[in-house]
Amino acid sequence: MGCRAAILIASLLVAGCSGTAASPHPAASSVPTVVVSTTPPAADPTTMALTKLAKDAASNNGEPDVSTAQVVRTTRQAAAALGDHGFIPPDPGGQVIVLGLTGSFVIRHHSCPAPVPPRTDHCPDPTGRFLYLGVDPTTLESYSLRLRNDPLDLSELGPVETLRW
Repeated sequence: MGCRAAILIASLLVAGCSGTAASPHPAASSVPTVVVSTTPPAADPTTMALTKLAKDAASNNGEPDVSTAQVVRTTRQAAAALGDHGFIPPDPGGQVIVLGLTGSFVIRHHSCPAPVPPRTDHCPDPTGRFLYLGVDPTTLESYSLRLRNDPLDLSELGPVETLRW
């Protein structure tokens, strides 16, 4: 059987053997088209701001390789009860976002916005494995920072989300 005969038979099968050849431009399919995007959906501005804050805090405190942070939205009263004394000042009705990072942190001159060289005054820089930030949910600015060697259980404050970058 030649090529032309095979094409003719295939055309008849496609056309349902109705005696008409299949059109070179088939009609639109009734099957819905699924489009898969390889671009991740854009994060909301709050998530983007919290991610930047967490990345900067990790990098500025000696741990640029951190790639995740735990985040929980809670009341300042609950956060004050969970953390160290003074980490989050209690405020009845006030809200706070707590960011938690795990790594090997060194705090050098806490009030400086960028990393600075180690001190030369023979006082060791504070170190710890767990870095926590208190963030104002309205301004998305960090107003409190704590460094610990033992973790806080952020799930006691509410649902915990994970930021990844």
